Amino acid sequence: MPIEPSLIEEMKMGYSLPALSPHTPSPHPSTPSPLIPTPPPRNSTRTCRPPTCLKEYAASSPAWQEAMVKKFQALKANHTWDIVPLPPNKKRIPLEVSDTSQGFLISQTKFTTNLLSEFNCPNFSSVTISLDSSLKLTANMGEALSDSSGYRRIIEKLNILQHTRPDIAFSVQHLSHFLQAPQIPHMMAALHVLRYLSNALDLGILLPCSSNLDLKVFFDSNWAVCAQSRRSVSGYYITLSGCPVS
Repeated sequence: MPIEPSLIEEMKMGYSLPALSPHTPSPHPSTPSPLIPTPPPRNSTRTCRPPTCLKEYAASSPAWQEAMVKKFQALKANHTWDIVPLPPNKKRIPLEVSDTSQGFLISQTKFTTNLLSEFNCPNFSSVTISLDSSLKLTANMGEALSDSSGYRRIIEKLNILQHTRPDIAFSVQHLSHFLQAPQIPHMMAALHVLRYLSNALDLGILLPCSSNLDLKVFFDSNWAVCAQSRRSVSGYYITLSGCPVS
């Protein structure tokens, strides 16, 4: 899908995404808005680990083990993990599974390559960050796109790709807020994510060959960080044996 020539020229000239701050004038000065002080970001560095006594209790408690057995039996009885035929008019998620010395690697290299070729991204330089966490995109911050179908197609494919690339989950979630009326800064941010993907096409999820089944959960939130609603933004990351599962 071709990209508008003006966007291509801005990408080659090193287009920088605007970041809104309390001192940045509004893109529409005719519409006054109340001044809301921006609270300082709060980044938690604490790690939460379950007490050792809980692990020992779960391993030695017959009631807990019986409850887990009943849970798995119910999932099996409901055919939760059965492979069923693909519904009509639905496409399979293109996954590639490679057998490595460390385990099985699940990736979408071909899907990523086709996505970058569709939007002429091989002509652009790669970047090392998908989307700056300090970037504040809003609904009204630039000129509207003459054709928004390209932006929607990028977000649609990025939603599929994030099954094996959880590193772009925040960027996809943030850019999905502007599907209704995308503007040039939103499109430039989406193309920035594609440039990040070109930096490492074969990244994916590694299912390690390990008997260690440690479940770890990481959670963090920023208070009132959303530039539009002033609501908090939170996120979580769950790994099983070091493999991201959610």
